[in-house]
Amino acid sequence: KVMCNRLENITRSIRKKVIKAYGFISSPNRSPRHSASIQLALTPTFEYWNRPTNKAFHDLTTTTAAPLNLRSLLGLGLKFIPAPYRTTNFAKLTKPDSGIAYIDRSLRLRCFFC
Repeated sequence: KVMCNRLENITRSIRKKVIKAYGFISSPNRSPRHSASIQLALTPTFEYWNRPTNKAFHDLTTTTAAPLNLRSLLGLGLKFIPAPYRTTNFAKLTKPDSGIAYIDRSLRLRCFFC
């Protein structure tokens, strides 16, 4: 019983590490092509079509290994900075034409079309 419980904990730990590193677990019963097609089918359409294609990242380290997802993050370059569509600071909120009125209208529209 103790050995079985320990084996389950080790298996769960390995599964978590693989999912963290690669994003999914492939089945050994399927071919790599079949596993890839399943993952492609599970990818949301928005994420598939909105991936940047012009990435540039050169790993010049010799002794340390870079994390697995570093290439996709740093390959976006310095110009990739997420910014909100509308900024909200106190000066903009107090404007009569675009502040609270805009937030109120936006909230009402979202509630109406939910």
